Amino acid sequence: MPTPRPPISTPGRDKDDAKTFVGGQDGSAPSLLAVKQGTFYRASAALAPKDIAAAIVDVPRAVAAGKANPSAQVPITLVQRADTARIDALLAQNA
Repeated sequence: MPTPRPPISTPGRDKDDAKTFVGGQDGSAPSLLAVKQGTFYRASAALAPKDIAAAIVDVPRAVAAGKANPSAQVPITLVQRADTARIDALLAQNA
């Protein structure tokens, strides 16, 4: 039986440990803050709340208007620690 790995938050593990990488795919406020703060959460593929909201409104409106094959493409943006302006813009949309 393999030895279990310690959790990432194990005491003694530096938040910027070069051997630890965590990425995400949601762009939630806690994950964006962790990326911005330079923790082991190094990147997130973020969806902008305004883009999601627009799709939620636009697709049903297109259906109601009888458009063929209505859909929406919500852009995904990879954000890393250096992307502070983009992170701040995404966080502002969560307010």
